[in-house]
Amino acid sequence: GERLTTLDGEDRELTTDTLLITDDSGPIALAGVMGGLDSEVAEGTTRVLLEAAQFDPASIRRTSTRLRLRSEASSRFERGLAPELALRASRRATQLLVEVCGGTARRGVVDVYPRSQAPSTVTLTRARLDTVLGFHVPDDEVESALATLGFEVARSGEDFEVTAPWWRTDIAIPDDIAEEVVRIAGYDRLPATTVRGRVPVHEPAPEHDLRERVRRALAAAGLQETISYSLTTDETLRRVQPSPDLDANPPLRLRNTLSSDHEVLRTSLRHSLLETVDRNLRAGADEIAIFEAGRVYTPRRDADGPLPAEREVVTGALCGGDRDRWGTPLDRPLDFFDAKGVVDELGERLSVDFEYEPHEEHGLQAGRCARLSVGGAPVGVVGEVHPDTLEAFGVEQPVALFELDLAALLAAMPARRGAEPVPRFPAVEQDLALVVDEDVAAGDLQTRIEQSRLVAGARVFDVYRGDQLPEGKKSIAFAIRYQALDRTLTTEDANREQGRIVNRLARELGAEVRA
Repeated sequence: GERLTTLDGEDRELTTDTLLITDDSGPIALAGVMGGLDSEVAEGTTRVLLEAAQFDPASIRRTSTRLRLRSEASSRFERGLAPELALRASRRATQLLVEVCGGTARRGVVDVYPRSQAPSTVTLTRARLDTVLGFHVPDDEVESALATLGFEVARSGEDFEVTAPWWRTDIAIPDDIAEEVVRIAGYDRLPATTVRGRVPVHEPAPEHDLRERVRRALAAAGLQETISYSLTTDETLRRVQPSPDLDANPPLRLRNTLSSDHEVLRTSLRHSLLETVDRNLRAGADEIAIFEAGRVYTPRRDADGPLPAEREVVTGALCGGDRDRWGTPLDRPLDFFDAKGVVDELGERLSVDFEYEPHEEHGLQAGRCARLSVGGAPVGVVGEVHPDTLEAFGVEQPVALFELDLAALLAAMPARRGAEPVPRFPAVEQDLALVVDEDVAAGDLQTRIEQSRLVAGARVFDVYRGDQLPEGKKSIAFAIRYQALDRTLTTEDANREQGRIVNRLARELGAEVRA
């Protein structure tokens, strides 16, 4: 294809839809954007041919965007200029060249105006004018105000036939005329009145309300919220989603994208969080806990039409070193259990009991991934990101991730939340480390512990595998809170209850207390 070196020295490739200024030698300028280097005015220039034109704003915008070339000319033409301005601008430029530069003007001008535009005429009714302004402006004052601004006004009964001057390309509807009238009449004449009419009926938006509750809960848990573009690239999505799925149902693509990095609508939030993790690690952050709440767009190739299914999703990511309960840094990196702890805390704030079951998901490590359910209904996933996925984003540290589908979560949440009285008596907290077989899930142990009538809550705070344990065994440590509604528990009461719990776990799951 043809090429053109513009005034900025860049060699640019031209396409068939690029509007050009040409002569017998070929293209000499990008119409409405920038001139060519070969036709540049230099110190030895003695003859200048002036060309003034009005171009289609959409064409100029496409050329400027495709070439990534913004200029003062393109900014003006993109907004739309009046065709009548071309001749006036040419005469003014000629006058300046003669008066300032000492040039001599040749006689005559070539004016090519193949499609003359009729002046814009708008009918403004008296009723519409009074409605928009809120007060009455006399007819004579209306005509005088518009005539002052260059408008031609003709009366038709109580209505006004208004013809806009050639330089007012923004006049299109009656309200544009009413705005001109009130500018001259004065805004200080607008009456000061109270709001009239009925207050709109409140329309509940449960999914929006749930998103706000989740955002506040995650922020209270110490996570930072991030906001990313809803547009990305197909290549980036393939790092976090299976390629066959994207091939079978490709994401929606923009026809006229402004950037090569924003080509398709996102179908996941995971890529944006991993990109944020990578940027923060490169900036020297040693602990990252972030989340994003936003919409993902799943294409629908069925009878529902071309519009995508818009799902509200919340995704979080944890990366860096762990800290103990007193805030002291540990050598252990944040992992699956830390992400699970965030989800558990979110569940407490939402009055939702999340259930965990082993799961396999693209981009997450097998054996360190769980499906989240509420009442048996899947609502999300939690797990550690696979090393291959991390490598694709340039992340060299482990990352734990969780994701929630808010529509599914809302549907699974109970309609009413139960209330319990505030305990009057203090709790007794004790730790319990249990050695169990590798295939025993921590959730099974926790469920049985919390079934005790004196246990107010239990949570996992450590999992150990190592040389100090027999092969095929692991140690799971729980922090257990004992509490009674009718009395203050003593240490002996807690010890007796813990003994009953240990006996049950040994009988049902083969658990042993770790020495």
